[in-house]
Amino acid sequence: MEYELFLFSTYEAEYIAKMLIDSDKTLDFEMKVYEGSRVYIGCNFFSMNIEIEDISDLGFIMDNYGLKVNLCIDFQVYNKTFSTGLMHMLETIGKILSQIQGDILLLSNNSTQVLRREKEVLYVNNIEEFSEFPFNALRIAYKETELM
Repeated sequence: MEYELFLFSTYEAEYIAKMLIDSDKTLDFEMKVYEGSRVYIGCNFFSMNIEIEDISDLGFIMDNYGLKVNLCIDFQVYNKTFSTGLMHMLETIGKILSQIQGDILLLSNNSTQVLRREKEVLYVNNIEEFSEFPFNALRIAYKETELM
């Protein structure tokens, strides 16, 4: 299952990558830097790609969702370990969100909002599609609402 995390950060992509790796030492992350294009981070449950340049969706997100974002992290949760991978992905996202300020948007399959933080309030989508998501794994306060 694919997810895209859009966020605003004053940190460089490689620094964010190191924050992600340091967020959970038990996941045994592997990192590869592809000069000028992306940073890859992977473990047994999911992988992440941090786009470095030519992030075409940023303008769309800013225009259509009204959020100030400047970075995109693509997540791929592996099907064979989906439940565990989803929990670890949300734990990782929660740790990053507790370290950075600003707007965020997590989309599922490039369109459905899963998480959204604006004006320092984190919202999780409480529609049926996400009813089984372990949002408590974020370990930060959130409000449930229907996100369109």
